[in-house]
Amino acid sequence: MRACIVCGQPLDGREPWWLVEPPDRGEHDRCRDWSRRAYPFGDELRRLRGAARALGRLQRELLTTGWLLARAQRRWPDDAAQAVRAGRAALARLRQAFDRFLGGGNPLSRG
Repeated sequence: MRACIVCGQPLDGREPWWLVEPPDRGEHDRCRDWSRRAYPFGDELRRLRGAARALGRLQRELLTTGWLLARAQRRWPDDAAQAVRAGRAALARLRQAFDRFLGGGNPLSRG
């Protein structure tokens, strides 16, 4: 069984630990000298920021589509043919936005 190179206790999975030197030298989270390490969640933070920007773009598309459809509904049936064309175009843009955001797992996809 692997042992922590700092405290000597087992690295048995009961608490988080880091592999320091493959294949079997590691240290517990609590034993690791964090002052000498880079922030361990930098990659996750970068991905979260990217997801937040993508979510903001999707939210704007949702709000724009909702606004357009609600406006067309208030005016219905005046200029109905134009309202239907504009509604279809807005929904197509929204589907594309969902596809970009979800990578294809689109709740508005027709299938």
